[in-house]
Amino acid sequence: MNIRTLSQLALLSFLFSCKTQLTTVKPDENYVPVTIENKPSTIALAIDLDILQLEKSINNTVKGIIYEDKNIDDDNVMVTVSKQQDIHFSVVGNTISCTLPLKIWVKYRLKKTVFGVCVNSDYEATGAMNLDVSSIFNLTKDWKVVTTTTIGKYLWTEKPTINALGISIPVSFVADMAIKQLKGTISASVDKAIADNLNLRPSMEQTWN
Repeated sequence: MNIRTLSQLALLSFLFSCKTQLTTVKPDENYVPVTIENKPSTIALAIDLDILQLEKSINNTVKGIIYEDKNIDDDNVMVTVSKQQDIHFSVVGNTISCTLPLKIWVKYRLKKTVFGVCVNSDYEATGAMNLDVSSIFNLTKDWKVVTTTTIGKYLWTEKPTINALGISIPVSFVADMAIKQLKGTISASVDKAIADNLNLRPSMEQTWN
């Protein structure tokens, strides 16, 4: 064994006899928060609405004379509003719409003075209009149906006009006043009829079960 070999063996022996200590750096803790978005679950359900039964119910509720003002002394006007024919509905989404055909009867009192004496002359007129009515129905948390009924525009199919002393006196403003009075009556009747004929609790309970 030569000197070179002995030197190499001595070096290897020295290296193996040395204890090597490695120092590692601990990484910083870093957590990525997980965001979970709460999304409500939805179930699509088909709702069967018996339109014919709904029409029948509302036509039985809203029938004949709908509004009547018999007092002519307070404003010189008497008004009677009645339904001309049955109502027919159309349904789009959660909106139920119909056109309400109305007959308007008006009596107008014209006061004039003749030789210092006040003389009253009563004149009558009739007219007809189509009134748009729409109801939007929604569900409460306990599956009850609530509706919001609104009175929309109306179209005169026959404008009431009184001919007095050769002067044509339009009385559309009287009918406009009657329509304002009708809003509460018609809305309440339609809301009640829809609620009575649109019961979703049985179908919803069956779905949950």
